[in-house]
Amino acid sequence: MICTRVKICGITSPEDARLTVSLGADYLGLIFTESPRRVTVDTARKIRKAVPAALLVGVFKDNPLDDVAKICDSGVISIVQLHGTETPEYCSELMSRSHLPIIKTVSESQLYGADRMRDYRTTSFFLFDLDKTSEKGARPRTNGNRERLWSEAAKVRRKGYRIFLAGALDASNVHNAVHHVKPYCVDVASGVEKSLGVKDRTALEQFMAQVKR
Repeated sequence: MICTRVKICGITSPEDARLTVSLGADYLGLIFTESPRRVTVDTARKIRKAVPAALLVGVFKDNPLDDVAKICDSGVISIVQLHGTETPEYCSELMSRSHLPIIKTVSESQLYGADRMRDYRTTSFFLFDLDKTSEKGARPRTNGNRERLWSEAAKVRRKGYRIFLAGALDASNVHNAVHHVKPYCVDVASGVEKSLGVKDRTALEQFMAQVKR
């Protein structure tokens, strides 16, 4: 039996890190790019100290490669997630410098299928996500776009790629997402929050229960 893993993104405090790990999260996302949930390297160090065995994913979006490599060298993250328009060459160079696994995000406006993904030879995972609205901190659009995203993600997954699936997931829809896409991992941030950047225990428990059904 294949069990879908869970990534809780937008962790901003050691307290939330400990909570999510205690509830069974497999990956914790720390955002180092422009975002209302952005953390500093100092905060990331505190989170790492709080959950020393956790797999911490550093999230970046078109950051200068040297800046990303520096954070990788700090030892606070276990995996790199690239959420922008980073090229296969960027990913290859980062891999050679950091030696960390890379998750490359594919947004709904960048869907390019498995053929294009072959160019990302040093990428370990692909994350499928909806485009964000222009409003700062807003959740992604959910109108009809989700079905196309899920369909494309499932096609790529059937080609043998390991898929992270995001896009306005919460306890009300994640079971359907897992059923239709069968992703390696589901990724949630705002869907398990009680306020911006603060996780909600009940929402986390409900989300985890729906994934593990």
